[in-house]
Amino acid sequence: MAKVSTAKKMYLYDDGTEGAHAKPNTIGMEFRFTEGGMLSIGRTDVGDNCFAAAGWHGLGQKIGDTYAGKSGDEAFEAAAAMIERLGMDEWLLARESAGPRGSMLLAAIAAAKEAASQEFDEASVREKLSDKTYREKVMAVPQVKAQYDRIRAEAAADRAKKSAKVAKGDEGAELGDI
Repeated sequence: MAKVSTAKKMYLYDDGTEGAHAKPNTIGMEFRFTEGGMLSIGRTDVGDNCFAAAGWHGLGQKIGDTYAGKSGDEAFEAAAAMIERLGMDEWLLARESAGPRGSMLLAAIAAAKEAASQEFDEASVREKLSDKTYREKVMAVPQVKAQYDRIRAEAAADRAKKSAKVAKGDEGAELGDI
């Protein structure tokens, strides 16, 4: 049986350090093979079309990682939360949870403030939502968490209604092979 070479992948950062994760300041990668040899690649080593395709592949992988092993609403919410986080220019570590969806959290804060007859400054809150610590702090407020859970449940119920409507329109579907 032939030996199989494996490699350790390292990301190179613009400050001269390296690590196991891609970051916004990544300038290249090295593949260090266990049986000797090293290959490196930088931004100028890849054509624009390939770099764009690699970016889309990476986004697909990043979003897909959030719902791996999950199903139903949990998978949907994890992916939606990551898409919102990426939209806020927040790149998370591979093992870090995406957390609450920013748009739902914003709506939950607004609803909690309204229920308490308090003013709500949407622009200010929207700006703070890109901070993970702020999101965690806000989700720890019982009134906000209750509103968030309600909004999430309503969204799940809406998706269930849409699924039921699609299923009803496909009454001739073959269920025998399931």
